[in-house]
Amino acid sequence: MGRFCFHAKAKPMTEHPTHCAGCGVKLPPPSPKANRGRKWCSDQCRKKTLYSPPCIDCGTPTNGTTPSKHKGRCKACGQRHVAEVARAKSEPIDQAVLELRRQGYLNWAIEDKLGLPYNAAASRLCRMRRRGVEVPPSPYWFPAAAQEER
Repeated sequence: MGRFCFHAKAKPMTEHPTHCAGCGVKLPPPSPKANRGRKWCSDQCRKKTLYSPPCIDCGTPTNGTTPSKHKGRCKACGQRHVAEVARAKSEPIDQAVLELRRQGYLNWAIEDKLGLPYNAAASRLCRMRRRGVEVPPSPYWFPAAAQEER
């Protein structure tokens, strides 16, 4: 068997990067002993770039520390998404509460009928009023008017 030269198979030297692949900061020139230059300005920059993919909604980098319910989203978009999902879940209940109030039910009766916890009907009706929904007054405060409407 003949001798094998490792240098003959060595890859040719490539151009060393001059700027950080993550943040774009100018990198120092590589040392003469190094066979390749640095790609990142710091380990923190490398981790941030590699493990923080862009947000699926707005494109800004995520920080990787947000809870799993924000998977793939930055903190602001994740909170907005969670709020939209919660609002979509509660919309049918809000409509049922509003319909029962229009029929003249009191808050405790609405909660019993829909299986809601204590004071849930009052807080839902209050939030609907703040959003600009026309909510009829409680028949408890205006019993004569509620009896005439029926």
